[in-house]
Amino acid sequence: MKSILKRFLHVAINVRDVERLHLLSSFFACGLFLVILFLWYTLYQFSCLALILPMLMYLAIFYGGLESLVERKNFVLDYYLRRDSSFRQCFQRKRLAVVFCLIVSVPLAWLLMASVVISRPIDWLFFGFVALSYPVVFNILAMRLGKHVRKEVENVFAKNISGMLVFVVIAIAYSFTNYYLVPVPGDKIFPNSLEKTLEAFRVDAGSQCSRIEDMFLVAAEVEGLSWYLMITASSFLASNLIELLLWAVFFFHAATVYFGFVQGLGGSILLTIRAIEKYRKPETGIRD
Repeated sequence: MKSILKRFLHVAINVRDVERLHLLSSFFACGLFLVILFLWYTLYQFSCLALILPMLMYLAIFYGGLESLVERKNFVLDYYLRRDSSFRQCFQRKRLAVVFCLIVSVPLAWLLMASVVISRPIDWLFFGFVALSYPVVFNILAMRLGKHVRKEVENVFAKNISGMLVFVVIAIAYSFTNYYLVPVPGDKIFPNSLEKTLEAFRVDAGSQCSRIEDMFLVAAEVEGLSWYLMITASSFLASNLIELLLWAVFFFHAATVYFGFVQGLGGSILLTIRAIEKYRKPETGIRD
């Protein structure tokens, strides 16, 4: 992994065209984030060292959220406050934004890491589609916005818009697919026994690391409880509106997972571009 990063950094530093650099960087960042997810899916059962991978997910989600929040805060300050205002200097500090993003990123990262463990092949098709489409949309928007948006906020602005577009499309597609095409895990659901249902879902939550296993026992029980309530409620509720509301709550969970995934991809792109630009001189485009 370290040699791959070095090789990529060497190639990226020597790319003089900014648009090509951003396209290369964004594809690499999204691919790397997807690889981290797959490594977590593969290794979580064997060692507590696998917890490093969710920490990397958390870092990307946190950074993407922080950059977006800081830019929105700066926009509000520029609109309402004078540049020489003491209130502006106070509110311009990043401490509150950092604390807020640290807290908000926890459930997003936790839901993403838990969902990856219990993922199905069709979930990875959606993950792969998002990881491929996000860099394309990001770079198209970055090129278009470059003519209108200040350079220092161009990437963050493109990340916010492209992330929202990709998220809306994938959330609708995922919800449609699950509602009409993906079968209910009927072999794990016992309508007459919640205890047996939870036990059936807990079977898939094993790991040699006790900390990981404890986390996923809770995640498995939450998923089992969701399916149990969905099936049992749908069987005796006569109101289609109430049933639709239950499914909407159920799919809100899936949408939150993909929001965290998209946020992680955006944070990975910004981190990669910032890391490369740090090594490039504005005059020559190449670091000595």
